[in-house]
Amino acid sequence: MEEPKVIFNEDQKAVLLKALKDIHFANGQLHEWVKKDSLTEEMSKTLPSLIENYFSEVAKVLNYESHLLAEKEKRYEDIRKANIRIRELEEKLGSGKPVEGLKEQLQHLADKVRDWWDKEGFHHVSEMKYHSSGVMSMDFCFMLDHYSSFSKTPETDKRNKKEHIQMLRDQGFEFADFEKGRSEKLNLIDNPINRTLLSKMLKTRFPSLEIHSWDNMSSYSDPDVFVIWHVNAYIYDLKDI
Repeated sequence: MEEPKVIFNEDQKAVLLKALKDIHFANGQLHEWVKKDSLTEEMSKTLPSLIENYFSEVAKVLNYESHLLAEKEKRYEDIRKANIRIRELEEKLGSGKPVEGLKEQLQHLADKVRDWWDKEGFHHVSEMKYHSSGVMSMDFCFMLDHYSSFSKTPETDKRNKKEHIQMLRDQGFEFADFEKGRSEKLNLIDNPINRTLLSKMLKTRFPSLEIHSWDNMSSYSDPDVFVIWHVNAYIYDLKDI
């Protein structure tokens, strides 16, 4: 089927042909000067402005401005519909997630964190919370003196405990050995070395973890020296667990 032709009256045709001729001349001049590397700074602004004005005359005669406006409105409408659809899908995803088994899943994640910390010998994790943003927070406590304290193989565990403590010392951890009055001297001194090592240990296991605060307390033997009590941290990506 043959495409319909655009019919111009005499005035429209005259205006259109003149504007097209002016565009052709200005474009040719610009092409020539660019080709010969003779385009001046002033003309680099003047010629594009002239071409833009000439094309504006052409667009008026061709009713192209109305076409552009209609296209723009259609794009805006398509974007608006897409945004509404996205919000609908997000709402469905947020409200449609199955809650069956969710309690067990959250408990499993908490147990994995606790088991890892217990394996590292520090024994206790407290104040575990899940937040609406999908973040998990907790306090990592330091209770090395409770290492394997409830085991059914106490003698074996004594040896394992000694080896584990020595391993931590070999890694550079500094213990409160000055507490002569205690049978076990397993508190970690609150100093930059221990903080750095603990931060590295935690972030190696949970890459998205961020430490929010350190809590310490004075040692039993020397009130001027502080030992680490617990670390408050947030795991921002539960997939790390």
